Amino acid sequence: MEDYQKEERLLVASIASAVSKSILYISVCITFALLFSKCAIDHEAIVQCEDSCDSSRGIKEVTAWSCECGEKEAILETPWVIQR
Repeated sequence: MEDYQKEERLLVASIASAVSKSILYISVCITFALLFSKCAIDHEAIVQCEDSCDSSRGIKEVTAWSCECGEKEAILETPWVIQR
């Protein structure tokens, strides 16, 4: 009976150790990914997006990977934009 309890304790301890190490490694990976990732958009990307979109359409969205132009009708319908 005593051997069974020792084996059970050893199994529980090894599972707890594996789970805690896994959580630690995942946390370290997420921390490094957040520290070394660059989410900022440089000024050149915004200027290129402005150049590629017409002034009548405008820019809908600019990310580090894409530039999306707005629709002409959507800009004319908004009450906050003065029409030219």
